[in-house]
Amino acid sequence: MALVYQQVEFLRKLLRAGSLSGAGRFVDKLEPAEIIDLLESVGPSEYPLLLRVLFSPGRVGAVSPLRVIPKDLLATFLERLDDRGLARLLKPLSTDDAVTVLELVGNERAPGITQLVSDPEQREQLRQALHYPPKSAGRLMNHHFLAAPESFTAQQAIELVRAPSAHAASTMSDLYTVDARGRLTGLVPFWKLVRAESEALLSGIMEPEPSHVTTSDDQELVATLAARYGFLTLPVVDAEKCLVGIVTMDDVLDVMQDKATEDLYRLQGISDGDRLGASVGASYRRRIPWMSANLVTAFLAASVVGLFEHTIAQLAVLAIFMPVVAGMGGNVGTQVLTVVTRGMALGEDRFLSVVRVLGKQLAIGVLIGASVGAMTAGAAYLWKGDPRLGVVLFLAMIINLAVAGLAGATVPTLLKALGLDPALGSGVLVTTCTDVVGFFSFLGLASLMMT
Repeated sequence: MALVYQQVEFLRKLLRAGSLSGAGRFVDKLEPAEIIDLLESVGPSEYPLLLRVLFSPGRVGAVSPLRVIPKDLLATFLERLDDRGLARLLKPLSTDDAVTVLELVGNERAPGITQLVSDPEQREQLRQALHYPPKSAGRLMNHHFLAAPESFTAQQAIELVRAPSAHAASTMSDLYTVDARGRLTGLVPFWKLVRAESEALLSGIMEPEPSHVTTSDDQELVATLAARYGFLTLPVVDAEKCLVGIVTMDDVLDVMQDKATEDLYRLQGISDGDRLGASVGASYRRRIPWMSANLVTAFLAASVVGLFEHTIAQLAVLAIFMPVVAGMGGNVGTQVLTVVTRGMALGEDRFLSVVRVLGKQLAIGVLIGASVGAMTAGAAYLWKGDPRLGVVLFLAMIINLAVAGLAGATVPTLLKALGLDPALGSGVLVTTCTDVVGFFSFLGLASLMMT
């Protein structure tokens, strides 16, 4: 529930008094929505202190802003801090989370903030991460991982895992092995490590050539690979095959969520930066280009209706059923588009030929069209008593829904073949196709059979 005035004032007093530990205990009892309320309620002087509380080392894994606050809102809050304040916030974060914060505040400020990071090791890791392309595995990876020379014995490896400096031990289930040059050679599951003879060499018990990704690989490829094979972590290697980091499951889930949001938005021609917390102006700028394009396609559908103006004037009843035919086509097209786009995102289309995919969706469209068309025809006959209208609706439904199924599969397939995102504006294109075909088939058949 929303915070009351007294709670906000109590926290502000703790912050003004410098009691960050007390403020931390207060924050730990809050729900994510209440944390957002706090960030929107505190004054300018308390704001940096509250973010320091939220980003403190003991709280990053629990109520970290990166986990509980939508990224667009968090970006708004972070932009209010100066570079030195942001550099202080990065200290308790892993490299991948710190890179996320830097990306939220913008590439222009990132180098200056990185320069102010106090820990030399973290500063160098951030510089390296920002050197990689955006949305690459290099930016996603965590630099804390467990690796041992393949010449180590099992006992030496166990001591390495037990060492206080083994930060990654709690988030990993495997120990990676490397050769003398640091190149990835294999992995040893922890269960196999603890059951091995003390003097057994890792080279003898490791699983060679583990699945891995490179620093330049796209994050979506990393997420797909991890999800397909159920990896909890994925090793990342550089151009020389040297092990430089790992990608963990929490980062994979973030990538998959971002990709799902991006595809959902693009299907409807919306920028993925358009969120509930965005300003009116920002949302307007992101939506107006596609809406303008959609207006053009709407006029295209209207021009088809204009071709049959004389028919509609003679048979005004047609105007009642025009939205039904076009609307059903749009629904079927959207269903097919969703199934096909999801299949492409998960790589399912690699196992099926294009002809098979298109043929299946065409057949489904015909079957649904016949079923829905029969119901619509029966309803129209009972309502208006004209069997010709029922026949026209039945045939128009079959034609339009068949085309809807074909278009819903063809549009993303063509976009992918052209090297574009299959979800890019597909919803607008498919809806335009079903509107045009729906109006043309319905009004055209009516002109032939009812006039």
